Amino acid sequence: MVATITRKAGMFRFLKYLLILLVLGAAGLFGYSYLMEPETAPVTTTIEIDADDAGE
Repeated sequence: MVATITRKAGMFRFLKYLLILLVLGAAGLFGYSYLMEPETAPVTTTIEIDADDAGE
C-alpha cells in the first residue's frame, strides 16, 4: 500500500514539473521570438512606376 501511494505521488510530482517546464519553455519561446522581431524602418524613398512606357 505504501509503495502504491509513493508511486502515485512520484508520478504527480513528475507531471507537475513537466507542466511547469512546458509553460516556461513556451513563455521562453514567445519571449525570444518577440526580442528577435526585426524593427521596421520608415519608408524614405518613393519609386514611381510609369505603366504607359513599360512596353516601349
